Amino acid sequence: MKTFRSLATILVLAAGLALAACSTISSSPGTQSPEAQIATGANTVTASVTLATVLLRDHKITVPQAKSYRNMAAAAGESLKDANGELEQCRKDTGSTAATSPDACWAKVGDVIRIALENITSVKRSLDAK
Repeated sequence: MKTFRSLATILVLAAGLALAACSTISSSPGTQSPEAQIATGANTVTASVTLATVLLRDHKITVPQAKSYRNMAAAAGESLKDANGELEQCRKDTGSTAATSPDACWAKVGDVIRIALENITSVKRSLDAK
């Protein structure tokens, strides 16, 4: 039970980090703004962490599996958080907004967002299959 509580605490902290990332999900410019993609990614990280907690509680996954999923989700969440910081700076430097077309900041953050979203989607898909 103590291990479950420790892991649950870690998962809740990871969810908090994901929410701090605050922003989107799409793999190409023009479909969704980077901000929207970062937000979607952060929400998906939160959902994945919550699902992992439920699966652990219900003995559908093991503690080591839960830790691995949490680590993968947290890494993707941190990448989104970093991309969000770079995006905010780019928006400030260029005077662009999420509605600007073409998006002057997509090239700076697009690859990181795309890879993070792919990783988050893979974790969520794996957990959904449990």
